[in-house]
Amino acid sequence: MTTDSPSARACAFPADSGQSVRTNRLTHIAQSLHTLSLRHNMTQADICRATGLGRDSMSRYFRGLTVPDALSLTKMSRALTCTPRTIDPGASEILVPAPSAPTMGPAFEVTADPDRPDRMFLRINRPVSFVLAAKVMVLIEEYSRAEHSAPPD
Repeated sequence: MTTDSPSARACAFPADSGQSVRTNRLTHIAQSLHTLSLRHNMTQADICRATGLGRDSMSRYFRGLTVPDALSLTKMSRALTCTPRTIDPGASEILVPAPSAPTMGPAFEVTADPDRPDRMFLRINRPVSFVLAAKVMVLIEEYSRAEHSAPPD
């Protein structure tokens, strides 16, 4: 059964097209972004504003020239109300590489910022999945942004 819906076209890659896996992945990302942006009536500029990503990077994703990193992919999926895998089907298969040698030290470390007693440094020293790492990065960035936009006490 064939369909001409934009979302169906965005996901279809003929096996015998002669394209490499990377080219197929880049094409899928670009087509998915076009389809989702149309569905949400958002321009590239709107997505940039919603995600904080640069125009040059967004243009490269939309043109199928670059695979977005974990944080960028997570931000775009939130702005377009979808999963990262909707935009990049290869995303869930990517894991943060484990260190080549066992690392010493605690799994979590919290130390005070000597310049600001109300702030702490957090170090997470353990292997995590791509998705979890991206979620933690987005959470910290969103909290930091909200903290900076709050009125002073």
